[in-house]
Amino acid sequence: MVSDIIGSDKILFGSDYPLISQDRIISQIQSSELSEEDKSNILGANAQRLLKVSEEQSPFKLPLI
Repeated sequence: MVSDIIGSDKILFGSDYPLISQDRIISQIQSSELSEEDKSNILGANAQRLLKVSEEQSPFKLPLI
């Protein structure tokens, strides 16, 4: 997996929306064999860190798993 090579702390969630449903991609990540920490990083924690948004400021509550 890519996360094994570069680390989940360097991966941001993205989709090809509206061509592919975000729900489908999120579901695939949630059901993957990634650790809970890796899933949380990919589904939002990394974006929060990159954008310097605190958990209190974020409209989403992590983890999204």
